[in-house]
Amino acid sequence: MSFFLNIYKVVLVIPGMDKRGISGPVAMVIMILMVVAAVGIVWTVALPMVREGVGEEKLDAGISIETEGGYTYFDEEAGVACVQVRRSANQGELIGLDVLFSFGGESYEGRFESDNIPGLNEASQKCFDLTDFTDGKVAPFNAPDSVEIAPVFLDGSREIVGAKTSSVDNLRKGSRSDASRLSDRAQPVFDKISEEDDCVAGEVWDGESCVVGSCASDGDCDDGNECTVDNCESDNTCSSVDKIGDVCSSGYCYGGSCNSWIPVLKCETLDIANAEYKLMTSLSSLSDGCFVIDASGITFDLDSKDVSGSEGNAIAIRAGGVSILNAGITDSGNGGSGGITGFSNGIYIFDEAVGTSIQNVRSCGNTYNVYCASLGSATGTGNNFVHEDGDGHLQSCSSSSSSSSGWPILNSDYTSCKVRSCGDGTCDTGEECAADCSSETDTPYGCTDGVDNDYDDFTTYFDCQDSDCQYATFPNGDPICGIQNDGRCDYGEQGSDCSSETDTPYGCTDGVDNEGDGLVDCDDLTDCEYDSYCL
Repeated sequence: MSFFLNIYKVVLVIPGMDKRGISGPVAMVIMILMVVAAVGIVWTVALPMVREGVGEEKLDAGISIETEGGYTYFDEEAGVACVQVRRSANQGELIGLDVLFSFGGESYEGRFESDNIPGLNEASQKCFDLTDFTDGKVAPFNAPDSVEIAPVFLDGSREIVGAKTSSVDNLRKGSRSDASRLSDRAQPVFDKISEEDDCVAGEVWDGESCVVGSCASDGDCDDGNECTVDNCESDNTCSSVDKIGDVCSSGYCYGGSCNSWIPVLKCETLDIANAEYKLMTSLSSLSDGCFVIDASGITFDLDSKDVSGSEGNAIAIRAGGVSILNAGITDSGNGGSGGITGFSNGIYIFDEAVGTSIQNVRSCGNTYNVYCASLGSATGTGNNFVHEDGDGHLQSCSSSSSSSSGWPILNSDYTSCKVRSCGDGTCDTGEECAADCSSETDTPYGCTDGVDNDYDDFTTYFDCQDSDCQYATFPNGDPICGIQNDGRCDYGEQGSDCSSETDTPYGCTDGVDNEGDGLVDCDDLTDCEYDSYCL
């Protein structure tokens, strides 16, 4: 106040002026103006100090150092300190975070810049290279004694550093797997944990933080393969399960791939018309048959696998146009191995199975390797497919003659079930060898194998044309020869299949009236007059 009084005196008493001085009202106006000016000067000087004090005490960004989760640590091998901070409040315009590292009483400062600051209720991590500030200049480096943080606010154009909000002593030890991402010591690298793209190698974003692993949800494991189910396991690693047999864009799933064929892994009914089935594994110890083919046009590829059992039908064919392919190992020189074995019937061909094709199939060691429903067994313990006529049809399973297309069509490289070797003392089905075979019936199926086993007529007469076969039967007792209306005149046959005694090579000696004209053998001069037996 004395300061203003002295001013007042100066104003009122000015040397050289009349003692009356300035009038009272004028002096009062001058004094008021001077007081206002003084107050302005004082406020200009004092306000920043007041405001700075208020900023440190009042502004709160809710920033704290996060010690849970393992993202705040010191890597003593790299000399790197990583600090994770979390934000729980949003007061003021926060533009940065000062990070203070203390070493033996001295502090070194780093900063989270504005674009590094976590959003509300988010966490961020930043790593700092402290190798220049530690006591040791080579690993292992000394850890800082403590780390503190303080928010930095913007007030107009000025930065205001708030009060320290969090402090941690004795940082835990840790290891940064991607330390190479740190740049030079002057510019520490920032890793924002709230962004998935910034997870280091071997980590994945789980919605809140980076966790070790390759996935956080099943969607992370989806590789776009329509034939697998992709899952994220509890340890954050992906696994895949095949969709075996599921329909896919170009067929059916197996082995994680979409295939044109349907995989078969067990005995079942195959009933999708014109489809291709493939056996994926060998099957054994089957006691009640296995496959039923119940739709036309099916191709069943056994893919060189084996199917073995003790009874029933390995494959029952109940539809037309079916192809059976590649069972076991076929080897024309050594008889092959595996395939369809041990059943009552290897392949059972029902009446409706018109045009069945059997290729590269080894069906051996079954009671009947192939069984034709209408005609009885066409098979045996040996090679029941040894003979094919000129049209490629299995003659022994033909319903009429070699021109029939109603029964199995076999490819030319079908192999034997048993190796035939002339001179080994064994008469095998399909073998032409007088040294081993003295009659067509020396092998149980010699009358059906399409060759002259005993080589007695130099391959002119064989099977049912040979008198050896007149009374031959299949294992079930059905006659092999003399079957009526099959289009073939057999030795000893009487019926519509024969138009003359000579329709069968030994018709003039078989003791029957083959064509049914009332004359037997040589008595039928029309047919047998010039037969060598009747001369």
